[in-house]
Amino acid sequence: MGNEPAEVFGRSLSSVPETHSLLSVSEVLGLPIETMDDQFGCVSDFLVDDTNWSLQYMIIDSNRWLPGGAKYGIHIKRLEKVEAEGRGVVVNMKRAQIEELSEYDPDQLAY
Repeated sequence: MGNEPAEVFGRSLSSVPETHSLLSVSEVLGLPIETMDDQFGCVSDFLVDDTNWSLQYMIIDSNRWLPGGAKYGIHIKRLEKVEAEGRGVVVNMKRAQIEELSEYDPDQLAY
């Protein structure tokens, strides 16, 4: 133990950019989704684990401009980053991988 930098979530604090900041969910809702190979839909909601208040899934709507697109739940671990100034949310999935998921149906959630 010496002068090693502190770690948060396994990352050295010295590697976190000084511009790092917290975002409100309302700032992320509606942002476009950037997949590994395409732009696909937008963020429409988040699901939270009510036992520890951690984000579990990001819900994306496949139709960015009109309501009624297919909705998919993507585990939060697939989220790479939120681009600066609201340009988009980057996920580490390809568009086809998302389209192969079962559509999100809030009526099918177990409580």
